[in-house]
Amino acid sequence: LPAGVELLNLATTRADNVRMDFGATHWINLGDILYDKPRTAEWALRATTPGSKTINVYYNWNNDPSPSDKLVPITINVLPQNTPPVLSGCPDASLPEDGLGSLVNVDLWACAQDREDPVDRLTYFIDSETNSSLISCSVVNNRNLTCGNPLGNASGFSIVRVKAIDSGGLSGTDDVTITVTPVNDVPSIVSQPITTAFAYEPYSYDVEASDVDGDVLSYGLLQAPSGVEINSLTGVVSWFPGESNVGLHNVSVFVSDGLSNVSQEFELMVYGAPSYSNVSVNQSRFVLGEWGLFSSFWNDS
Repeated sequence: LPAGVELLNLATTRADNVRMDFGATHWINLGDILYDKPRTAEWALRATTPGSKTINVYYNWNNDPSPSDKLVPITINVLPQNTPPVLSGCPDASLPEDGLGSLVNVDLWACAQDREDPVDRLTYFIDSETNSSLISCSVVNNRNLTCGNPLGNASGFSIVRVKAIDSGGLSGTDDVTITVTPVNDVPSIVSQPITTAFAYEPYSYDVEASDVDGDVLSYGLLQAPSGVEINSLTGVVSWFPGESNVGLHNVSVFVSDGLSNVSQEFELMVYGAPSYSNVSVNQSRFVLGEWGLFSSFWNDS
């Protein structure tokens, strides 16, 4: 409502020559005088600002030029009417996945309004959250909606409904969307390398890796002796070393999720093929249809 008190209309019932002094003079003349009937007059007023205002009502008969002794002062008291606060336009915010220690703040004072109370006199709190397990939120210093420490290796959003309450107990709400944006996680190699091989014997090492994002992984070699191969889909390293490969070799394998790589380095020792000498055999006679024992012995040179 507009400020102040103002006259909207005049209406009378069985009144004679009634005038109201309210910044201007208003007359109502009903004409015939009926002395045996009650005389009433009604005015419609409106007001908003609290306080009081006095209206002087005069009455006379037959246009009496001296109505001052027929004055009726009426004092109108305007009582305050509480209106609820308004929360509107509070901005959304975002922070990255795995952002341990990172925080976002939304200033609630900047998006609050109240006709009776200053915004710093309102009480603010969280009314509801759609995904409180994803991210932790609270109202700090009765002003800032603060959110941080999102759940590890998780992304998504939570709609946080904040509420403001005024001194009269009325409230208003607004929704703030807090988004946790996805971040690529580097895959990890969980297997231990096989570090020994023998000439003229097949060598195999199955590289095992994991990725918390569930990405498809590929495998490759960064460094290896000639002839070493790795299956890009399964991660199996295979080699058939010869006598010329006897010795120590540096090997490096990697795993990729398409965005980032992780590598594993190790030393692979190739030993020569064993040679055998001084072989002796215990000979025995066997009887047809019966079990017997045959044994041989050798020394590895």
